[in-house]
Amino acid sequence: KQSQDKIQYLANHDSLTGLPNRTLLADRLEHALQESRRSKKQIAVLFVDLDRFKVVNDGMGHNVGDSVLIEVSKRLLSVLRSGDTVARVGGDEFIIIIQDLDSALSASKVALNLIQSVKEEIIVDEHKITIGASIGISIYPNDGHSADELIRQADIAMYDAKENGRNMYRYISQELSSFAFEKASMESSIREGLSNDEFEVYYQPIINLETMKVSQLEALIRWNHPKLGLVLPNKFIPLAEESDLITEITKYVVFKVMKTITELKMINNYQCKIAINFSLKDLESDSLFYTFKNYLQQFKIDGSSISLEITERKVILSNDKNQKHLERYKKLNVAFSMDDFGTGYSNLGYLINKPFDILKIDRSFISRIGEVDKSEEVVKATISIAKALGLRTVAEGVETKEQFDFVAKYNCDFVQGFYFKTPEPIDEIIDYLQLDDNRVIED
Repeated sequence: KQSQDKIQYLANHDSLTGLPNRTLLADRLEHALQESRRSKKQIAVLFVDLDRFKVVNDGMGHNVGDSVLIEVSKRLLSVLRSGDTVARVGGDEFIIIIQDLDSALSASKVALNLIQSVKEEIIVDEHKITIGASIGISIYPNDGHSADELIRQADIAMYDAKENGRNMYRYISQELSSFAFEKASMESSIREGLSNDEFEVYYQPIINLETMKVSQLEALIRWNHPKLGLVLPNKFIPLAEESDLITEITKYVVFKVMKTITELKMINNYQCKIAINFSLKDLESDSLFYTFKNYLQQFKIDGSSISLEITERKVILSNDKNQKHLERYKKLNVAFSMDDFGTGYSNLGYLINKPFDILKIDRSFISRIGEVDKSEEVVKATISIAKALGLRTVAEGVETKEQFDFVAKYNCDFVQGFYFKTPEPIDEIIDYLQLDDNRVIED
């Protein structure tokens, strides 16, 4: 039995690295295709060929080359999920199967991680070795319907990567390669922009309907791109949220906001609360939490000066673990706003169980006030529910007097929108605050 098991293992695995060989790869890819046809999810096949490996193998000997292949195999496995497959199919060639893709572009992130992992220095005996990886990507069902076709297409794309400079990836689809390149370029530009202080925080006043004075400000990030000019967040935040860049951007905003709070106190002793938009990644980030806490201490600011805004959909999709993440900010005396209320799942249980203080009624409902639909009823019901739960409401996107009169009539607590003020840099906001004594008041 043990001999049979060993024979079976050797028949399906590479003897050097222990990875699946072509035989087992073909079986797994066929199984993945069957699963994908049922689930309607996409599959990526990545053909990986090592760059400069022949130089290492010929110049330093096959023993060193074998050690490099074993190390590369470990690194490839460390990047992938447990359900993915990596097989060695030739001397320095590997094929990877990635299942359950929501988007074909998701494969580019995996490819980048693989390239980064492979190009880190490898030490064998006394040798310091640096190699690279060229990767070709094909996607099921767009680029083929059979295992052989997908592998062949990925192989062609890999040679395209080789010809275009090596140590990179290419899709067999030129359109996807272009999209992926633009995405990678944008990520690189964002990192560079953060380093070069190209970003700026704008502020939009939130008006207290009882006093008609500015109650707080919402911080909104803008990008002063050296070539594109002023770039609004809808152009780069979704991309940043797919990576860890969103947390770096939020750290930048948090620092600028706390600095602004300190500066406002020095100008006529303005007492200011500022709202900051948080993503789920932000909420889960230990690094961001401790940075946030340190900035409070550094600038001598109480947490009550900060309100964190999280969109409804992201809150609903969060798990019990994120309840603890919310609570640790709450212990710092930070307030929470549920942003874009009404556009997600509107689970009222989350309003009862989560530590929210404010509901922000989404602008899509406010903009339809006066039209013949049920948006007005949604707005009235939201205000009523919030008051029953002891929460306050903000009407977002108020742009007309009719919209303002409506939310005021039904006792909304705060309003925000172009009807009062567009988002502006802090210097212009200070001028606005000083005009007619629109003084910031503490809630």
